[in-house]
Amino acid sequence: MNIFQIVGIAVTGAVFSVMLKGYKPEFAIFVGIATGMLLIAYAVSARGSVFDMIREIVDMSGVDEKYFSLLLKIIGVAYITEFSSEICRDAGQGAISAKLEMIGKLFIMFLSMPIIKSFLEVCIGAVNLL
Repeated sequence: MNIFQIVGIAVTGAVFSVMLKGYKPEFAIFVGIATGMLLIAYAVSARGSVFDMIREIVDMSGVDEKYFSLLLKIIGVAYITEFSSEICRDAGQGAISAKLEMIGKLFIMFLSMPIIKSFLEVCIGAVNLL
């Protein structure tokens, strides 16, 4: 699937959602969700080669693989939170959307604690060497 197909799916879903909003507004949100999930399904199917390249870079760098795993989780939380927040915003629930974004940021902070701890240990070790 190339970018033109992806854009075609997105535009078709958006047009269909706008048309449906005039007749059955309660169903228009479902068209938006279905279109978004279809686009995400494509993105997930294309991820294999990207992860292989990232894994190669991690192997070459000598960085512990647990940090690579944490980084992927953090990126996943960010994308899932953003997607879900936009669905809430599209449904007219701005307050829920804002709270969801805040919770996503908290999860990212919690997930990043081992990375921050390791960074601080390296900094403290470097200071002790001086």
